Amino acid sequence: ELGITIKPEHLRIVHVMNKNGNQGEKVGFFIEATIWDGEPHNKEPDKHDDVRWFEVNKLPENILPSGKHAFEMVGKNVFYSEFGWE
Repeated sequence: ELGITIKPEHLRIVHVMNKNGNQGEKVGFFIEATIWDGEPHNKEPDKHDDVRWFEVNKLPENILPSGKHAFEMVGKNVFYSEFGWE
């Protein structure tokens, strides 16, 4: 999706989310890449409008609520959360 190469040793799981939504229950793993080769760019323009860097406190308005929640949890060093369970 991004046109970059990442070695497994340069990845770490930073958050796990149990999400309940319109498509049922899902478990999401949020992974941080510390080092990669290549310049990230949009390799799937039919699926994504753009690829850009954002400051975590200035995320775009159209971010999915669950994605925003995940970023908030990572910022608080919370490894596991649940989303959409009311």
